[in-house]
Amino acid sequence: GYLDDGIHSCQSENFVRNEERTSSLKNVSAIVVRKTEIDLLDVKNNKTALLTNESTVITCRIVGKPLIDKESVNWTHESKAVDLSKNFTVMKGEDDFTWVSVLNLTELFVDLSGMIICHAGTSVKRSIYLAIADKVYLEDPVLSLSSMEEIEKDNYATISCAVSGFPKKSVSLSVISTNGDNLEISTPRSITEKSGVISRKHRMGCNDQEFLCTVRTIAEDGRVIEQKETVLAAPLVTGCQGTPSTYKSALIAVSATLVFTVLVIIIGGFGVCKFYITIKEKRRNVVMMDDLKLNPCYEDTQVPRQPSITTQPQDALISPDLEKEEYTYVKMSA
Repeated sequence: GYLDDGIHSCQSENFVRNEERTSSLKNVSAIVVRKTEIDLLDVKNNKTALLTNESTVITCRIVGKPLIDKESVNWTHESKAVDLSKNFTVMKGEDDFTWVSVLNLTELFVDLSGMIICHAGTSVKRSIYLAIADKVYLEDPVLSLSSMEEIEKDNYATISCAVSGFPKKSVSLSVISTNGDNLEISTPRSITEKSGVISRKHRMGCNDQEFLCTVRTIAEDGRVIEQKETVLAAPLVTGCQGTPSTYKSALIAVSATLVFTVLVIIIGGFGVCKFYITIKEKRRNVVMMDDLKLNPCYEDTQVPRQPSITTQPQDALISPDLEKEEYTYVKMSA
């Protein structure tokens, strides 16, 4: 049995050589540890996804030593806006230390979806989730990645898939490689709630091409009612063969920008500047140019003047007026 709080006596007897006997009486102060627990919370037929035209029964069994008062047993909804006070009864269980409370929900409505809570006193409670809808449906899953920027090989990214539908859903995440293989990276997870998100960390690899989220609505008998999928392209994975790292990519980009700038300056210069040519020697029909200078500051834009070249004997001297002549050539714009 179970003791109450208070003073209790304990008597013991000792035998010595089967002849002598001594006895003692000792008072003991006993403090009984009181314990209350809910050892059962069960929904009818284990069915937690229900349509509004259905009904259900939830049973809660409370065990207490000593047993709490009957009035301490209660049911509430997580929203606090749903009153369940008229939907349950409390009765004695199989012994003097058990209460059994039954919540009878004969009229279901969508707002009843959520946690249904059984209370045993103020500190002990257990809950069960009910998903209630007026029809069976499945929305397109929404797939996202923690970062869609470039990511280094072997770094981790979090893949998340948000789903919404009724009734229970089975959700799995997969990665599709560049060679078309479908490598599942998560075992299917069951979501009873009408909406939910599953997430998974994935170590990025060089062959990652796409991520896939597959969601199925499952009937009570295990039959697949509907299935939908969503695909998300993987970001660029750096550090792989043939793919520069982020640092190298930045360095290449800066170098390319500098080269392009220099080319623009040179080409632009050729488009607006002129050649300044000094002719020091001319024999027969041959013009010798030994001093070619690029003069970007030259302002003359006239059409080139052709020198008057005269055929002379082989040993003829250069005329003094031809010893130095200047010509200006306009370079065609690029």
